[in-house]
Amino acid sequence: EKYPGDSNLAYDNASVYPEYENLKNKFKGKQWYELENEFIFNEKDSLFFFGKKGFKYFIPAFMIASIEAFDETDNLPDIVIGKFTLPTEIDDIILANQIKLDSINRQNPERLNDFFRNSLKEKNKQIHTFIDCMIDFNKEQCKSIRDFLEYMTKYSDELYNDPQIAIERYWFQF
Repeated sequence: EKYPGDSNLAYDNASVYPEYENLKNKFKGKQWYELENEFIFNEKDSLFFFGKKGFKYFIPAFMIASIEAFDETDNLPDIVIGKFTLPTEIDDIILANQIKLDSINRQNPERLNDFFRNSLKEKNKQIHTFIDCMIDFNKEQCKSIRDFLEYMTKYSDELYNDPQIAIERYWFQF
């Protein structure tokens, strides 16, 4: 993934929340693959302030740190898994539309994303934000995210956020 540019790291809400400006200053010009685990651990709350492009670019560093130093990460894996978990409101939509879901060709993720987006028009903004962020990942990146979540299932007993739920709600398709 190409560096998204300094102005695309965080949402432009610095006037309301100074955390956005702090994030830009801390991650500005950095390459995700050069970040030390200790930096990632200290900046784990940044995951809540990244914009779509910044999140997409830097999330591999947070995923790798979660795996490499699981016992030292505090709640980093939970934060990462939480960011990859479609909000619970989707459960009602999926149950109500199970017949439609079954008829959609799972080999065509774009069509499934369109289904989610159209079904969610009147639903929670968090769901829209999740879908809008995740559909920017390409198939290989989505497969890597699913692999990460599947790997993290071995720690399910130690985690607050269950990676299996993240897989069942969205990542099953990859």
